[in-house]
Amino acid sequence: MPIDTRLDGNPAALFSGAQWLRGRLGFEVDNGATTMRLAGHEARHSWVGAGGAAFSERMTAAAGLADRLRAEIEATAATFSDYGQTLATAQARMQAVRSLAGGQGLMVAGTLILDPVAADPATYARLQTAYVLAMSQVAELRTLMASARALAQARQAQVRAVPPIQPTDVVSGSGGAPPPAKPDELRSRAFTTEQSKPAPGPEPAGRNLPAHEQTHVVQQRNGVQAGN
Repeated sequence: MPIDTRLDGNPAALFSGAQWLRGRLGFEVDNGATTMRLAGHEARHSWVGAGGAAFSERMTAAAGLADRLRAEIEATAATFSDYGQTLATAQARMQAVRSLAGGQGLMVAGTLILDPVAADPATYARLQTAYVLAMSQVAELRTLMASARALAQARQAQVRAVPPIQPTDVVSGSGGAPPPAKPDELRSRAFTTEQSKPAPGPEPAGRNLPAHEQTHVVQQRNGVQAGN
């Protein structure tokens, strides 16, 4: 049975992703945490009343959650880097296995190392030894990749388990914007608004008169005689 040495994946893409997480996303989260702390400090020392202290506490707590998010980003970036490095190493070693197998007389077709074939028993035994060595090396590399993949999947599960920051951690119905209305409430408001509209009827007198005639009407109602 041919030995498959193919390992899919792009280490450069993983390294690029890790760099973006650290340099771009992590940077923006740090800025957000700093902004929230400054806002909380200003509220505590500049606002009048208990609202300033309450807002400051909320901003301080939100900044702490941003710090937690920053740590999650760094952990994910490290996982990207580690997996990319492991993949790059395994791919290079797979290439070395193919080169060694070919050098020992085994036939290599792309990423496959073919079964040994030889009419001479001594040659076949030598090729079989090379084939078994290649198989053990490939198995070792696949075990290495399986371990790296398990670590990456565990990190993914941790990220998905609990979102680090929820909108309600920053604002709520009591300390920020009011909570969104429920569909039933929206329908009730629409019905009330519709019921409060005046019933259709004739236009008020004078609405459709030309401007000059409306002037005469106003003058007459006020006891002023028009001059023409």
